[in-house]
Amino acid sequence: MTVRLSVKQAVWRAHVADVVTRTDGLVPVVKGNGYGFGRLRLAAIAAEFCDTVAVGTVHELGGLPSELVHRADGDRVAELRGDRREPQPPDP
Repeated sequence: MTVRLSVKQAVWRAHVADVVTRTDGLVPVVKGNGYGFGRLRLAAIAAEFCDTVAVGTVHELGGLPSELVHRADGDRVAELRGDRREPQPPDP
């Protein structure tokens, strides 16, 4: 069985904007496949609403927009695992 989800973007964005205005210190988390919407797409949308966006692991930083990851005032991405080391290739 296939399930298809459709989101009314204007309604969803209005709801997100309302939550953001009512929640101090909100940090959205974008991980995996972005809950089916695409991690990169959701990260860009989250960055429109908040100063900081979180990812689950350092591996999920790849492909994020450079303006989100690197800004003049510092890093805008929080990595939840707390291990900011670069990923290492597996042993041969």
